[in-house]
Amino acid sequence: MNEKLQNYLVDFKEFTMEMISKLKSDDIDNFEIALKKRTQIIEEINNLCFEHSEFKKISEELDIVNVNDQLSEIVSEKRDEIKGKIIELKKSQNANNAYHSNFNMGNVFSKKV
Repeated sequence: MNEKLQNYLVDFKEFTMEMISKLKSDDIDNFEIALKKRTQIIEEINNLCFEHSEFKKISEELDIVNVNDQLSEIVSEKRDEIKGKIIELKKSQNANNAYHSNFNMGNVFSKKV
């Protein structure tokens, strides 16, 4: 078994789990740090020579697919939550702009000619 591959995949899983916990606690700064480290691990794995079956076996042992799916689900939930907030902000901004534009229109009619 490729020991380096296994070590990298263990690290990959740990950083993925760290990313999950950081997203749940809305700690975006540390989430980005873990994401960068995870990306570095992926690059290191890509530079290794190994068989696909070996990668698959270690991944199954470590349950990496399940952890990665959990991360994807949480990212989707957070993205939808942020989209909802953006939509609410746009509605509020549009209402505010409409109010101010109507308010300023009244000043045009009150001027002396």
